[in-house]
Amino acid sequence: MIIENIEVIRQRVAAACKKAGRDTREIQILLATKTVTADRIREAILAGYQLIGENKVQEIKQKFEYLQDLKPVQHFIGHLQTNKIKELLKYNVSCIQSVDRFDLALKLHQRLLAENKSMEILVQVNTSGEASKFGVAPEQAVALVQQISNLSSLHIKGLMTIGLFSNNQDKIILFQAVKRFTAGD
Repeated sequence: MIIENIEVIRQRVAAACKKAGRDTREIQILLATKTVTADRIREAILAGYQLIGENKVQEIKQKFEYLQDLKPVQHFIGHLQTNKIKELLKYNVSCIQSVDRFDLALKLHQRLLAENKSMEILVQVNTSGEASKFGVAPEQAVALVQQISNLSSLHIKGLMTIGLFSNNQDKIILFQAVKRFTAGD
């Protein structure tokens, strides 16, 4: 059932790419594996879906041994506390998608320098303005990116945002306007 579900998502991505005039080879599907058992993740990896994302350091730790022989590309997609950085770096994470403040970036940079490593990151921007979501405010995103760009061990690959989930058309229109603003349109 896992593979069938992923195939449905892949088809939706292909349809969206076609509509937008994009090449599907430019798009990667990241499997958010939070609360998913290591057996189910293993099945997806064996089917060719190598990019996985966990949102808790404890879950990465629990699943690491069982999955490491398959060499998945592991991203961290959750809110990261600075006291978890050292632990997280033990598990071959190649990208942190949730860098939302300079103190986190600085502590991550310092730890990476101590280990003679570097890492790709995404800067998390709270484009929906929801208090329940993490991320830098859109109007502060450029300044944060500029600060982080001075840290040699961190390679900014883009922004991570979470879209507004609402049936309220006015909120969706506002969200889309904020997205365009942060994208520079």
